Amino acid sequence: MRLKYWFIAVSAMLLGACGYDKLEIGPEENDGDRTLPNLRIGDLRGFYKGKPLRVNRNIVVAGYVTATDRSRNFYRTFLIEDETGAVEIRAGLYDLHNIYHEGQRVVVRAEGLTLGADREVMQLGLAAPAGSSWQIGYFGHRLVMDRYISRDSVIRAPDPLPVGLSGLSCDLCGRLVRIENLTADTPGESWGGGLSSVGTPQTGYRCFRDAAGDSIYVETSGYASFADHAVPEGKLSVTGILFRGKRFGNDCYMLKFREENDVETSRD
Repeated sequence: MRLKYWFIAVSAMLLGACGYDKLEIGPEENDGDRTLPNLRIGDLRGFYKGKPLRVNRNIVVAGYVTATDRSRNFYRTFLIEDETGAVEIRAGLYDLHNIYHEGQRVVVRAEGLTLGADREVMQLGLAAPAGSSWQIGYFGHRLVMDRYISRDSVIRAPDPLPVGLSGLSCDLCGRLVRIENLTADTPGESWGGGLSSVGTPQTGYRCFRDAAGDSIYVETSGYASFADHAVPEGKLSVTGILFRGKRFGNDCYMLKFREENDVETSRD
């Protein structure tokens, strides 16, 4: 009889373990986590003064995943936003789109993390190692991330913020935005930058302009699934994560697509 009960208990444990691996839910399910944030994501920018800052108080933010690494245009990182702003989570893991789904609600308990920025996009992660060129280090391990980040069963499709080129600002950096009625300077060229002399895929930069002549660049990783596809012609709408970078030595606004279908023929 004891052997029978032992067999049932072990079988239940094995079945539970199989479910854990299949669902990839981490040590706690987090499903249905309705933890209320005590700070808006946009307010994180007010704490940042140009240098990495260790969060030493109970700060909880919550937002919805807007961009992941599914198309390989983002690398080991994902972004969340609420109605006030966005923050990039420096995960340091691969295949994040299988864990943090686009549109999924995510809760971040920021106490003990480091707040920083890159190209005007706010970031949260661990402290960067000594000598790093980054302000923020990667989490690097799923168990570490699960101490700070919870996933919810609530999912809603990301709703890009409509904006014109004249309305761009640093406060919008990191957010998913949509810009209508742009034309590409170089239609027909590939999104990516081709291969280097040693065969390494290069980042591509393609300029788009509105009717007033204002411009924005679309940055595409050479490793993106659509890097070798052609930039379309005509009036276009582009959707992507906004940031501020340098091109030809000048500061300018840039976009990064989540997928190739983030560029579409304009409705107008």
